[in-house]
Amino acid sequence: MLSKSASISIYIGATGSLSFMFWSGRNNTHLLLTLLFTLWVLAPFVIMIIISQYVKHWQIRSQKIISITLLATILVSLAVYFTNLIHPPKAQAAFVFVMVPPASMFLLALGFFIGWNYSKRER
Repeated sequence: MLSKSASISIYIGATGSLSFMFWSGRNNTHLLLTLLFTLWVLAPFVIMIIISQYVKHWQIRSQKIISITLLATILVSLAVYFTNLIHPPKAQAAFVFVMVPPASMFLLALGFFIGWNYSKRER
């Protein structure tokens, strides 16, 4: 079973990421743009929930790989968002919120592939 800390971390990471995004964009008056950014920033966390449900039947070692990948992705995302918040760029402040989700999805895909390979070997 995927560790409880990884499951709780997904929700904490999503909440923290959205909080940083809303605070960074607090002067934005475009509702549609805010909604699209919200969906984009949440996308990796939705994928994390799907992955965590999918790997429940995998061997413990493969689940640990996935847990480490989830935790690392969450920590890196929050660190980048927080850095952007305390040291905002003068131009293109949204760049971080555009680029972190696909980078997170790439890391998740990589971790999933590695865990999947271990899972196939252990059977």
